[in-house]
Amino acid sequence: MVMADYLTFLRKYALNELAADVGNAAARLDNIQWCLTVPAMWSEGNKALMRRASFVAGLIKKADSDALTIILEPEAAALHALDKQAPPLVAGMSVMVLDVGGGTADATVHNCQALGGQVVLSEATCAEGALCGSVYVDKEFRSFYRKAVGEAAFDKWAKDDRASLQQVMQEWEKIKCSYASNHASGLAQSLGQLNLGASEPNSTFT
Repeated sequence: MVMADYLTFLRKYALNELAADVGNAAARLDNIQWCLTVPAMWSEGNKALMRRASFVAGLIKKADSDALTIILEPEAAALHALDKQAPPLVAGMSVMVLDVGGGTADATVHNCQALGGQVVLSEATCAEGALCGSVYVDKEFRSFYRKAVGEAAFDKWAKDDRASLQQVMQEWEKIKCSYASNHASGLAQSLGQLNLGASEPNSTFT
């Protein structure tokens, strides 16, 4: 299980870091509350698999242990904003969190409410997510570029000169991260001296 392998490494790394900071006696599983974040679109079954992987990886001693909390990524961001936002969130406000990552794009909406002298968050709508993160934008751009230069020529070039393709994608990354509808930057590649302005492949983002 790849997820369990990753979490095993995470556990070892975290315990080593804690031991260096607070000593071996304190850096024990019994003293740790784990909190793992997952995409908003994950089902209860997906979350159960994450919990199972955490158990296999040795983060928790029982699969149903309270020492592990699984929270949606945008909800974790909302809690961080509640604690750190300046100016602070106040009762009566509604907050939307958009978490656009590499694989998924998630959205949650919370209401800020007063409870016991503190501001707490309540879910205003069900969390939503979709597989439309940054890697899918890259995929669409690559498809656009392939059609622009010719599919046969692109495939041969991508096979014979991977370094050059990687350079193109790195230039694309710069355009993507600063994209706006009136963006004037362009992308040039020696293959056919093709120049693609950022305004040209707008459909890549939609």
